[in-house]
Amino acid sequence: MSRASILVSGGIIVTLLCVVMLVVSLRQNKFRLLNGVLCNMAILTSGVTLVIGIEQLGNTSLNFLLLMLLLLFFGLLALLYLFQGVFLLWNALIVWRKESHTLSNMLTLFLAIIIIVVLPLLQVLSHNLFPHASVTLYNILIVPIIAYLGFWFLSFITSFLITRLYRPRYNQEYIIVLGAGLLNGDQVSPLLASRIIRALTFATKQEKRLVSILC
Repeated sequence: MSRASILVSGGIIVTLLCVVMLVVSLRQNKFRLLNGVLCNMAILTSGVTLVIGIEQLGNTSLNFLLLMLLLLFFGLLALLYLFQGVFLLWNALIVWRKESHTLSNMLTLFLAIIIIVVLPLLQVLSHNLFPHASVTLYNILIVPIIAYLGFWFLSFITSFLITRLYRPRYNQEYIIVLGAGLLNGDQVSPLLASRIIRALTFATKQEKRLVSILC
């Protein structure tokens, strides 16, 4: 068996393992971050396996199609990274408008400023203002941090998209509403109010459906 065949077989096994783990994780909890991690791993391993398999076939048309798909994939990843700061800034503005202006609520704002302003500025000025050793150290320390944050951000986005596919049935015994800090200690914030309204809307629809079934 050739090396490419071994890699393809291993990739298929790893992909199936990730899919099985994803199914088990979804059955246990549909809202955990692990679901996004497992889904991304399954997509990544299946993509790598597909690339190796097509390269092994040596078909010109398939190779061209693969190249187009890879360009599209990496283009989407580049856009996701470029707009990562925009998404964080958008989230920060929503939190700023609907929640209290505490330090913890401004965390996404700080991250957005770092991604949009600080990191590009350092990348532009580093070669002119800092010695070569400092630039190398910067790349060694910062690039892995950016990759780490990008990995978890992408996992969060994937996990969020998975939860959007899930619609609870109208047979729930109770509804849990996640709390949030009160404004001035006694006023419900807009964010908490939206959660309460969402829960009440679901409960009303469930009650109407139950009445229609009984009648």
